Formats: sequence, structure tokens, C-alpha cells
Amino acid sequence: LHHPAVPRYYGSVVRDRPDGRDFGLVSTLVQGQTLDELVRSGQWVADEKNLRVLAETLLEVCEHLASFAPPVVHRDIKPANVMLE
Repeated sequence: LHHPAVPRYYGSVVRDRPDGRDFGLVSTLVQGQTLDELVRSGQWVADEKNLRVLAETLLEVCEHLASFAPPVVHRDIKPANVMLE
């Protein structure tokens, strides 16, 4: 999953609980704020330049993830899950 806009993936963790299982991914810590936090605080404005950069980056990441066999699908891309440094 080596891509400059994707945190480095190290592995996964499974924890059994009495009522089911917890799954987790181990990756590098990303410093910064979420797009949601930046928009709400007024630090990120959805102008043409910012939207273009964001869209191009997200599409590049999706294309990269889809290139794997089997493809990796994020399934939860939203401002609260997009980190900006």
C-alpha cells in the first residue's frame, strides 16, 4: 500500500470479546487535522484550487488501492476520515 497519501500499513489486530470480535489496523500516526475539523473551524475553504487538489489526491489514492489483486476498497471516505497535514 505504498503511496505518499496513504499511511504506511504494518499489520492488523483481532481481539475476541464475549459478544464478538474487534478488528484493527496498525499504521503510522498521521499528524494533522481531519478535513471535517478544518472546514468547521474555517481553516479550509472549498474554493476551486482546494477542491481540485483534494479531488485529485483522493482519486489517485482510490486508483492506487484499486490496482491491488484483490482491490482494496475504503468504503468510508468522508471529511472526518480525510487527514490533511
